[in-house]
Amino acid sequence: MVVTRAMVLVRRRHRYWSGGAYSLSQYLKSVLFEVKPGDPAVYAGIAILLAMVAVFASLIPARRATRVDPMIALRYE
Repeated sequence: MVVTRAMVLVRRRHRYWSGGAYSLSQYLKSVLFEVKPGDPAVYAGIAILLAMVAVFASLIPARRATRVDPMIALRYE
Protein backbone atom coordinates (compact mmCIF):
# COMPACT_ATOMS: atom_id res chain seq x y z
CA MET A 1 0.00 0.00 0.00
CA VAL A 2 2.81 2.40 0.86
CA VAL A 3 4.76 1.59 -2.29
CA THR A 4 1.63 1.92 -4.43
CA ARG A 5 0.91 5.38 -3.06
CA ALA A 6 4.51 6.41 -3.64
CA MET A 7 4.33 5.30 -7.26
CA VAL A 8 1.08 7.23 -7.77
CA LEU A 9 2.85 10.36 -6.54
CA VAL A 10 5.78 9.70 -8.87
CA ARG A 11 3.46 9.37 -11.87
CA ARG A 12 1.64 12.58 -11.00
CA ARG A 13 4.83 14.57 -10.50
CA HIS A 14 6.55 13.20 -13.59
CA ARG A 15 4.81 15.75 -15.80
CA TYR A 16 6.22 18.62 -13.77
CA TRP A 17 9.70 17.10 -13.64
CA SER A 18 9.86 16.51 -17.38
CA GLY A 19 8.58 20.00 -18.20
CA GLY A 20 11.08 21.59 -15.84
CA ALA A 21 13.89 19.41 -17.16
CA TYR A 22 13.12 20.33 -20.75
CA SER A 23 13.07 24.05 -20.03
CA LEU A 24 16.26 23.79 -17.99
CA SER A 25 18.00 21.85 -20.74
CA GLN A 26 17.09 24.54 -23.26
CA TYR A 27 18.70 27.04 -20.90
CA LEU A 28 21.86 24.95 -20.41
CA LYS A 29 22.58 24.09 -24.06
CA SER A 30 26.14 25.32 -23.79
CA VAL A 31 26.96 23.05 -20.84
CA LEU A 32 25.71 19.80 -22.39
CA PHE A 33 28.42 17.73 -24.06
CA GLU A 34 27.43 15.58 -27.07
CA VAL A 35 23.83 15.31 -25.84
CA LYS A 36 20.97 17.09 -27.54
CA PRO A 37 18.79 19.07 -25.12
CA GLY A 38 15.64 17.19 -26.13
CA ASP A 39 17.18 13.68 -26.24
CA PRO A 40 14.38 11.20 -25.38
CA ALA A 41 16.80 8.53 -24.18
CA VAL A 42 18.13 10.85 -21.50
CA TYR A 43 14.62 11.76 -20.33
CA ALA A 44 13.58 8.09 -20.25
CA GLY A 45 16.69 7.13 -18.31
CA ILE A 46 16.17 9.86 -15.74
CA ALA A 47 12.47 8.94 -15.37
CA ILE A 48 13.38 5.30 -14.74
CA LEU A 49 16.08 6.30 -12.28
CA LEU A 50 13.71 8.55 -10.33
CA ALA A 51 11.07 5.81 -10.25
CA MET A 52 13.59 3.32 -8.89
CA VAL A 53 14.71 5.74 -6.20
CA ALA A 54 11.08 6.34 -5.19
CA VAL A 55 10.38 2.61 -4.98
CA PHE A 56 13.40 1.94 -2.79
CA ALA A 57 12.73 5.00 -0.64
CA SER A 58 9.21 3.75 0.13
CA LEU A 59 10.03 0.04 0.19
CA ILE A 60 12.57 0.21 3.00
CA PRO A 61 10.22 1.76 5.62
CA ALA A 62 7.34 -0.44 4.42
CA ARG A 63 9.39 -3.61 4.92
CA ARG A 64 10.48 -2.41 8.34
CA ALA A 65 6.87 -1.74 9.33
CA THR A 66 5.80 -5.27 8.38
CA ARG A 67 8.25 -6.74 10.89
CA VAL A 68 6.63 -5.02 13.87
CA ASP A 69 4.03 -6.98 15.83
CA PRO A 70 0.75 -5.00 15.76
CA MET A 71 -0.06 -5.71 19.40
CA ILE A 72 3.30 -4.39 20.57
CA ALA A 73 2.85 -1.25 18.46
CA LEU A 74 -0.64 -0.64 19.89
CA ARG A 75 0.55 -1.18 23.48
CA TYR A 76 3.43 1.22 22.96
CA GLU A 77 1.08 4.06 22.11
